[in-house]
Amino acid sequence: MAYRRRICFVIGRRSSALLVCCMLRQAILLLLFLPLVEARAEVRDSLSLLRLISYNVENLFDTEDDPETRDEEFTPEGRKQWTSARYRRKLGQIAQTIARASQEYWPGLICLVEVEGERCLDDLLAFTALGRQGYSYTMTHSADARGIDVALLYREPLLRLLERSEHEIPLPRGEAPTRNILRVSFALSSGPILHVFAMHWPSRRGGRRATASRRRAAALRTRELCDSLHQAWKGQEQHFVLMGDLNATAREVELREVLGSSLEPPLMLKDSLSTTGPRLYNLLSQAPEAGPRGTHFFSGVWYLFDQIIISESLLSPSSCLRYREGSARIYAGPELLAPDRLGRLRPRATYAGDHYLGGYSDHLPVLADLWLRPREKP
Repeated sequence: MAYRRRICFVIGRRSSALLVCCMLRQAILLLLFLPLVEARAEVRDSLSLLRLISYNVENLFDTEDDPETRDEEFTPEGRKQWTSARYRRKLGQIAQTIARASQEYWPGLICLVEVEGERCLDDLLAFTALGRQGYSYTMTHSADARGIDVALLYREPLLRLLERSEHEIPLPRGEAPTRNILRVSFALSSGPILHVFAMHWPSRRGGRRATASRRRAAALRTRELCDSLHQAWKGQEQHFVLMGDLNATAREVELREVLGSSLEPPLMLKDSLSTTGPRLYNLLSQAPEAGPRGTHFFSGVWYLFDQIIISESLLSPSSCLRYREGSARIYAGPELLAPDRLGRLRPRATYAGDHYLGGYSDHLPVLADLWLRPREKP
């Protein structure tokens, strides 16, 4: 009898220890994602509103070395000591930012810039609240030396993917390749076609003027794709949305003249679209009056590099899909900002060189809303 009691006692102690371990693990996960859980409670679904978000997430790498790219620094043994804990924290921060920026409605489209690969997106959907919102994704597979790409997350059944393609940016021979342009065409539940471009144009590293030709090539290729699509889908209600980190402001030549994005809303005439392609309007052509004056802070200056550009058709009152006036904005929650050495607020980055800061990103996200309305029956 005593022997049996001893066995029960040992088993009981092991069971208790196992229970404590499970509870401790759940508590750690809860603490890790608690801010996200709190933010999630405020976010709802909407079948009449299509929210757009574009966010450069600053080097979302997994922790494994890809022998085909230069990602060695983003490994536990690399210069940045990119551990699993830091990676999981980064995933939680991205989801938290999207939830808080969205406020009352989950976005229908999310453009993420600087993502290494599918594993990062799979983990983002597996380990955060984003995975419970019906998102699917598609992304580019560029020849970028560092292995960073552009991804587009979309919610079904609000958006039904029709076709997708990615396109290289033609650069002079000998120049390093850059990120591909991602083009995805969707059918909306209300009837129209929505062409979405997710992009990360060439950087300004080396100076704006020295690198302008690379962004000019990106703008020219984007314009060609828009014109071609507009002709291919002629006769149907179709709209265009261009999102991403373009490394150019709205007033620079690459956007204003080469791409042809207007700084002011074009005239909304009954048939005002050009015969060759859509007229484009930059929703973020003006810096906000309050808060940060841009999305990226460099050498003491704010730059509004992260753009949302729409076709003129989304300004038409008769469209089944229409821009919600005044909804384009920069999200600059206090958790995303930190003072520099001079006390100036700037994005709270993940790294400063190889020094880990634990922040969200060196960019701020941008948002805009589109209204959906059912197509009237004849």
